[in-house]
Amino acid sequence: MLAALCPRWRPMRSSVFSVTLLSPVGPEPTGVYWRRRLTLLLVFLVVLAAVWFLFFRGGGGEVAASSTASPKPPPTSTASSSEGPSGSASESASPTGTPVCDDTSIGVSITLDLASVKAGDPLALTEGIQNIGKTACRRDIGAKANTIVITSGGYPVWSSDDCSPGGEPNIVVMKPGDSYEVSVTWEGEVTEGSCPKVPPLAKAGTYDAEGLNGGVSSKSKSFVVT
Repeated sequence: MLAALCPRWRPMRSSVFSVTLLSPVGPEPTGVYWRRRLTLLLVFLVVLAAVWFLFFRGGGGEVAASSTASPKPPPTSTASSSEGPSGSASESASPTGTPVCDDTSIGVSITLDLASVKAGDPLALTEGIQNIGKTACRRDIGAKANTIVITSGGYPVWSSDDCSPGGEPNIVVMKPGDSYEVSVTWEGEVTEGSCPKVPPLAKAGTYDAEGLNGGVSSKSKSFVVT
């Protein structure tokens, strides 16, 4: 009935809507309106692409980062070496095939810093160990293998092993002519094969000092206690 009363109303509205959608009407030129629509379309596409990147690409990146293994620190290692009394660590390394020094290729000596000391005064004694052979060989010059003894009239007075008999082996390669020295200090005590807490002092007299390495002993050297 509304169409019958107003027969031209509905066609006129449809025509105006179609013309406005396809051909923008306004005070500006038509190209301006089309550029604005294209700009809005581009903005929409950019927003759509950003949303897709954040929700899809961004999620994949986090998974990849979490699955990356962290680098492990390099293993640490430690090395130990033994050093002779006057030798070097490189000499202490015993190459395979180097024979053990026999007693005939080893010479031992003893030296004293003084020829006479007062009772109770210290006396420095130095034991020398030398390869007197013609070939290189291995020898233990550690504390357990070395001993310095003091005697009087053939009776034991003091030994470097009385209070410290132990010690780790110190195997070194000795070339012909190589020598090592071990020094100890005698405080003038009399231990006689034991280690008393308060040892007595040696009395005035003549004493003999001797150095030993394994089964090799030095010539004795005399000194006087006054």
